[in-house]
Amino acid sequence: MQVHVVHTCAHAKTHKTLQKKKKKKNKDGLSGDAATAISYGYAYLGQDVRGRYLSNGSYSFWRTDGNDTIDTIAWLLQQTWSDSLMGVQGVSADAIAHYVDFAGVMTDTLYEKYFVPEFKAIQTAVLLVGTNMLHETCYQGGAYVESLISGWLTEIGEASYIDTVLENEPFGPYWYPINGDFQSKWDLFDFPMVHFAGWYDIFSTTQIQVALAINETEKNEGGGGYKDIRIRILFPITTYFLKSESSEGAKGQQILMIDAGGHCEQGAINWPNNSYGLDLLLDTLLPEIYAGAFESAKHNVPFDIHSVIPWNVLFYMLGPGGLGSEGNYWIAAESLPPVTSYLTYYLDGSGSSGALNLDLPQGSGTKQY
Repeated sequence: MQVHVVHTCAHAKTHKTLQKKKKKKNKDGLSGDAATAISYGYAYLGQDVRGRYLSNGSYSFWRTDGNDTIDTIAWLLQQTWSDSLMGVQGVSADAIAHYVDFAGVMTDTLYEKYFVPEFKAIQTAVLLVGTNMLHETCYQGGAYVESLISGWLTEIGEASYIDTVLENEPFGPYWYPINGDFQSKWDLFDFPMVHFAGWYDIFSTTQIQVALAINETEKNEGGGGYKDIRIRILFPITTYFLKSESSEGAKGQQILMIDAGGHCEQGAINWPNNSYGLDLLLDTLLPEIYAGAFESAKHNVPFDIHSVIPWNVLFYMLGPGGLGSEGNYWIAAESLPPVTSYLTYYLDGSGSSGALNLDLPQGSGTKQY
């Protein structure tokens, strides 16, 4: 596996940020990310995933990423400049690579859900427009998304893999290294994370589901596994695969940010101030998250991501109006959907307007509208 490493001193103990690469990233292409990490005193590692560009092996559609990351971390922990603390980040296909790392580890050729000791080195993650639910992404509602999956595989030069995806339409063991085992994967995530999604993004629904499922689950009082209340409210038809309890390091420690476009941050529609969320994350929050996570780990205390970010959800409110009117502005909230106050309205039978009224009618009678 090809790993591009940038650090300041061969003998300095330093934290690390790891970014896995599905798309081509040569040395010059990594320079911006590496320079940012170095400016904060961290080492930076960018890795081509198996079978892509400078890494050997056969391309696997993310199915070997979990095991390969274990090997990479094991190597990193042996380096003299390493202090054994890591953060991970990725965008799009690279975010997927990290999402599947934790739920997709194989033993020999069989999937077996277990906690990987090497992953304890990871203190936090910032993942943008990606998902852990690849089967649902490839087969949305059971229908193959040809333009997205076949088109993307063709674009990156891996069109020969399309037939493999088509041959595995039903969910089964083929998908376990990518999705996990369908029912009990969420407790494999055990650290604070930021999930950046987009309402119009290709991974919109599944990334939001992943973030909320990792963040908070609860036991069913009557037995039968676990359920996630917020997921049930948002996506009632998908609760059957949300059946495991979150780990303590992850529960209540997931931050969800949602802009308008996701991959298409500013496309044909001019969303006012849409870039605010991404700018806030990259310019302000990301360095503070890494610093807080690493400092907490050094003192052997849990990192509370809310010491950096005071809200749980930051989302762009889509709407027809301008700023301050019916939509197109950012909202910070405690949950998704946000906490809501309900009002009871009554038909106003006492007047002539026929309007709704907040006051309970004091009399009875009939009225035609």
